[in-house]
Amino acid sequence: MQDEGYGNLQGKVGFVYGSFLIVVAIWVTLVLPEMKDRALEELDEMFAKGVGTFRFGAYQTEGLGAKTIGVERAEVGAAESMKDVCGVDVKAGRD
Repeated sequence: MQDEGYGNLQGKVGFVYGSFLIVVAIWVTLVLPEMKDRALEELDEMFAKGVGTFRFGAYQTEGLGAKTIGVERAEVGAAESMKDVCGVDVKAGRD
């Protein structure tokens, strides 16, 4: 794109790459959901229920994902519910 005989844009090639950057920045802002502090099971549940990307942060999961994240955060009562779900005794504290 920069060289003579092809595009001959020379220094103006930055406008091409800049326009792609703007499109990608808009896409990331509007389409890509915030996945911080979420377990994969929670994300599966939210995608399956069709939760909008702007509601990901405030959405409270209720299935296996909520129980999994409860065990990861060592919440009281979450370990007992994991034993009911998967049959494995999980201790909620670390030694």
